[in-house]
Amino acid sequence: MLCVKAIPVIVFPVRVWLFVLIILYGVCMIRLGRENEIADEYFSQANGTASILLVSLGYTSLQFDQPQPFAVFAMFVSLAWLLSVGGPYRRILRYYLPDNAPPSRYYYIAWRLKIFIVSLAFVLAVALGMTAENIYSVLGYN
Repeated sequence: MLCVKAIPVIVFPVRVWLFVLIILYGVCMIRLGRENEIADEYFSQANGTASILLVSLGYTSLQFDQPQPFAVFAMFVSLAWLLSVGGPYRRILRYYLPDNAPPSRYYYIAWRLKIFIVSLAFVLAVALGMTAENIYSVLGYN
């Protein structure tokens, strides 16, 4: 008689597996030759240089008495720069994200831009009125 040992399986909630499948589906849908190279270059530029620029300008704007106008200007400059260098990628994006694209493609693109999205959210929070005191209170420095 053959004895089968139970293989330990890590049981994740269904939502975790569903999220992983959605991301993998998105990865499979956006895998091409030259188009993928252009997309990778754009994502690395958005997640690298643009994100560092946003975070540094956001922290710099917190040094002023009224940081909101400086943060709005920082967002404007960063977004204008990304839009100016993203021409080839926007053409590819229009092709891969038609009006009836599945949500997994949008999740995949947002996942690829996660560092930029966090940086943009930080500067947006500063533009909406977050101050250094708010940051200190969130981190527990009262």
